[in-house]
Amino acid sequence: MRYFFGSAVLVMIAAGCAGKPVCRNEIEEPISVCRAERSCGKGSFGLGLGMALSGMGAGMSHSSNQSVDNYNQCVDRNLYAQKLNADK
Repeated sequence: MRYFFGSAVLVMIAAGCAGKPVCRNEIEEPISVCRAERSCGKGSFGLGLGMALSGMGAGMSHSSNQSVDNYNQCVDRNLYAQKLNADK
């Protein structure tokens, strides 16, 4: 049992480190979903843990996953800001 938890932690850390995408800069791609997701925390351990815990709470209370909703709103706001700045 002890080895299971140790290996699970290693897998979670490796998945978090491997999830960091390399995004194009503002000159190459003025509006980038990759940059928006990265600035909102995609691939981070904290975001994954928050989504998992929020998902368990949402499942018990039969409501929506608030962490996923907040993440999606963050990405939408970031993309909107990129669109406004692309015109300048």
